[in-house]
Amino acid sequence: MNERWWGLLAAAVFGVAGFLFAASSEIAAGTDLRSDTAALKDVVSERLAIVDQRQNTLTELQDRVKVLTREQEGTDAAKAQGAIDQLSAPAGLLPLTGPAVTVSLTDAPIEGNEEANPDDLVVHQQDLQAVINAMWRGGALGIQVMDQRLINTSAVRCVGNTLILQGRVYSPPFVVTGIGDQAAIERELERDDYLRGYLAAVEFFGLGYEQVRGAGVTIPGYDGPLNIDSATPIKEGR
Repeated sequence: MNERWWGLLAAAVFGVAGFLFAASSEIAAGTDLRSDTAALKDVVSERLAIVDQRQNTLTELQDRVKVLTREQEGTDAAKAQGAIDQLSAPAGLLPLTGPAVTVSLTDAPIEGNEEANPDDLVVHQQDLQAVINAMWRGGALGIQVMDQRLINTSAVRCVGNTLILQGRVYSPPFVVTGIGDQAAIERELERDDYLRGYLAAVEFFGLGYEQVRGAGVTIPGYDGPLNIDSATPIKEGR
């Protein structure tokens, strides 16, 4: 394949990836942790339909790039791809298998909580974030939320009683799986002050919290767009 067609195909792939990242960023840009605004949910649904369509196109183009890359064995492009492959695992782009701790969070039932504040009966963004942060502190090698792998640019957002992650919408129960030293991860989950408060709400309102171990669990590699919209250099000494 000549360089002109290779360049056009690469441009198409990055163009679609850029659209997906922009759509995902726009969906997750709000600062409200909970919103019952019907208009916002309608916008989310419309955007997700576009994201799904573009994701299918991106997947097809990525598959095409893989085929073309294999055809370029021995070239500079193949050598560059080899360097990329070496960084793919620590960046979270490849599947990871190992011992795991899985935490499931779900909303409390309405029955028996008729007098409670509705906001106290749902899983919040900060609840999920507390679990994720505790797993990272426990040395997790990789974390999956629902069916998606987290990377350094992943953002967990809540709209109404749904979770938005990397352009997709999920309903409870929300499942977080961390691969790594199970004892260390469990220790951090137990000592987290915020999660202690959540567990108190579990007892009082009936919110769901389940924590289990798993052996030989596999979490997928991240396969979404990798574009970074902006970055700020860290000053020396910080």
